[in-house]
Formats: sequence, structure tokens, C-alpha cells
Amino acid sequence: MCRAFFDVRMFGAVMTTGKKDKRAGRVQGPFQLTFSRSVDPVTPWSTASRASPPPGRKTSTPEKSFWRAFTLMFDHDRAAPCGELNLSGLYVFSHDDKYGKAPAHQIMDRVTVKGPGDATARTFSDYQVDVAEADLPGGVTLTRLIG
Repeated sequence: MCRAFFDVRMFGAVMTTGKKDKRAGRVQGPFQLTFSRSVDPVTPWSTASRASPPPGRKTSTPEKSFWRAFTLMFDHDRAAPCGELNLSGLYVFSHDDKYGKAPAHQIMDRVTVKGPGDATARTFSDYQVDVAEADLPGGVTLTRLIG
């Protein structure tokens, strides 16, 4: 499975053989993504969505290609419900070993976002995004791809 499928190599998977007593196991990938937190609550007027991934092929794509695709993901899906979504900031924290060098909360707490206070935010520039880059734990690096 790892040789055949890029998404299994990249993100991992939980697989079974179809038989209750035999499990293929769990594969952990190097990239772990999660849901973000909203700085300001958003009330949706429409909950319609469309998911149509671009055509893919089985290949061993390097890490740079993954991040390039991630930064351009909204440019390849201009569905009406999505409007003009864009990626406004992408900060990649990397560890120099597969087990990590710091707990996730210590890394995530380095990114803070402040809204415009009582004013209504109209654009991304109405927010102040700060990333504490100094004194990263040993073995942790930060790359700013956007922001």
C-alpha cells in the first residue's frame, strides 16, 4: 500500500484485511494535519460544498511538491460555494527526528492571531499574526511558505 499510494505514504492510514481476526495495521505518515481554530466565529449563510480533488497519479512526490500543491489548492477549485478562498499564511514546523522534539501544544502556541477588537474584520490584513520564531526547541525548524 505504501509503495502504491502517495496519500498512504504521506498521511498514513488504518487498514484491515477484511477479516476480524487479521488486521493490516496502522501506517503513520510524516504529515499530520488537523482542523484550525476560528479567531472570530463565522455564521455560514450556506453550507453547500463541493469536493473534487485534481486528477492524481501514483508517484513518489517529494515534500516540496506537496507544499506547492497545498499553497495552490484554492486556485484549482473555483466552485461557487468556495468563492475566492485563498491561503493567507502557511508556517511549517519540522522536527529532525520522526518522534518529534517538542509537544504539539508548545509549537502551536507560538502562533497567535489578534483580531481588530470591536471593529468588524473585512480582510485578512485586519488581523495581526505573530509567530514566535526565537528560541525554538532544539531540533525544530520553522519555514514560512506564505505569510
